Amino acid sequence: MKNKIISLAIEQLGNDYTTYCKDMGYNYRIEWCACFISWLAEKLGITDIIPVDMSCNSQISKFKNLGVWHTDRNFQSGDIIYYDWDISGDADHVGIIEKVAGNTLTVIEGNNGNYPNDRVRRREISSASSLIYGYARPEYPTVSFENKSKIDISFPTVRKGDTGTAVKVLQLSLIAYEYNIGKYGADGEFGFDTESAVKCFQKNSKIEVDGIVGKDTWSKLMNDK
Repeated sequence: MKNKIISLAIEQLGNDYTTYCKDMGYNYRIEWCACFISWLAEKLGITDIIPVDMSCNSQISKFKNLGVWHTDRNFQSGDIIYYDWDISGDADHVGIIEKVAGNTLTVIEGNNGNYPNDRVRRREISSASSLIYGYARPEYPTVSFENKSKIDISFPTVRKGDTGTAVKVLQLSLIAYEYNIGKYGADGEFGFDTESAVKCFQKNSKIEVDGIVGKDTWSKLMNDK
């Protein structure tokens, strides 16, 4: 599930507030960083582990009640990270960590930038930054090894030369696992770079390395390790 929410967040890059505010019940713009995180949770049906709230500090209180609030620096992908930009002692912005590379966090945030240019964007920030207020680590559901073999992933088999939505889902999933799919990103076209990433993923997952994404590869991609 952690990989699914990161993939969904990646798919939103470049969007403005309209969809998120409207879907969460607002026909006008609100400060929408917490709204964006709540929208991701609602879309995936995981509001039991990521509470819906339009306020950063209220959402933090709910995370504390769930026992998943942290103030150390042991960040992981999928963590919901909060900032205190004005050093006022409370949170005023939030995003979801896409990946951790050494001391650098890549975070996807709604409401990144000043209106009317605020968008869903990536931010890179040092894990040691004093602007980080803390983070929540949702208890993302996982699938046990015994049950994984019983799951039928209803995605079509795709391979080099294919295009469309299934290929884009594949690319977003590979990005969430931090595989390089080339400079064009999730463009829905299964080219050389996507095939190379698939083969690397298959090799690391100890399944047949053929560059073809069938049932076994989809199962590995769509269920957390």
